[in-house]
Amino acid sequence: MTKQRATRREIVCAAVAAIAMIAAIVGFALYSSERVPGDAAAKVNSSYLAEERVAERIAQYRTASSLEDDADFAQFLLDQNLNVGTFRQNTINQMALADLVSERAEQLGIAPSEEEAQAQVDAMKQSMAFNDDEIWAESLATYGMSVDSLRAQYLANLKQQGVLEADVPHREPGEEEVLDYLQENLAGTTQKHASRILFEGEDAYARATECHERLSEAQAAGSLDEEAFAAIAREHSDEEGVEETGGLYAWSSSNAMDSDIMALLEGLDVGAFTGVESIEADGALEIIYCDVEYAFPAKDAIESLALGDVPETLRPLIEDAAADAVWTADCNAYLGGLLFGAQITYYPIPADAAYAVDMALPS
Repeated sequence: MTKQRATRREIVCAAVAAIAMIAAIVGFALYSSERVPGDAAAKVNSSYLAEERVAERIAQYRTASSLEDDADFAQFLLDQNLNVGTFRQNTINQMALADLVSERAEQLGIAPSEEEAQAQVDAMKQSMAFNDDEIWAESLATYGMSVDSLRAQYLANLKQQGVLEADVPHREPGEEEVLDYLQENLAGTTQKHASRILFEGEDAYARATECHERLSEAQAAGSLDEEAFAAIAREHSDEEGVEETGGLYAWSSSNAMDSDIMALLEGLDVGAFTGVESIEADGALEIIYCDVEYAFPAKDAIESLALGDVPETLRPLIEDAAADAVWTADCNAYLGGLLFGAQITYYPIPADAAYAVDMALPS
């Protein structure tokens, strides 16, 4: 079955959620000797964060990262220039941020349902081809998770996405921001553009084979170019709107491009086309043609590139990607502001904490 890539907005929201939930955000540690109720690990504004929750989160991280062995965990901390205290503090910050986001979601009336979260769990299960619930549960357990905890994580992510959409405005990036994105992300890369001819119906294969022969003859005669392909597409393709588009499809960087077509396109030189390819999702057939290729300058030369040098049809994709990058940065600044705007007091690590490993173990 062909696979449609996630929309750019879904990718951005997922990336922001991952950054917020996983990346360590280090704040200023305030330690207190006050009497702490309920064996708390920290106080976030007026609420207490239970040590049990923190220990569970760290244990889950160790399981998911194959760091159950104390020596392995200690070596990991050393490799990351961390110690038990800073790792615990980062974990507390992550959990505090999730709680602060949840509070903000409540203020905004953002309340995704358990059904919405479960739908994402089910989609993940399906994408990983798990048909047996027991095997699925066992697989999650190897990462220190359960179906319930995965659903809770998706629910938290949905709340966060809602808060970010409500509180962080989308803005158009300036030309300098677009160029910064381009220079940082596209230096030395090559983008390809595809056109296609689509065939449907019971006689699709026969018509596709005939069309492929015409394309091969035109190529052998040296007359196959974008204009010639468009003319053949208008005559043969069953794709809606082909009269206007001439079979023009998408750039390889576009989320409109099916992942299977992108894989085929990567193997084509400009002017080359595929054989008759099957679209299993709807039983159609297609022929993919690489009509344009654009190579961005290498990193040491790309600073001299201007937006006007980029093909006109490729520019909007770069501008959209730059807008997403700007919004992601704004979202992370917003989340950082939530965390640093909170009053967090960290309490000492319990002497019997399972994560309080001996940092001398890796010697």
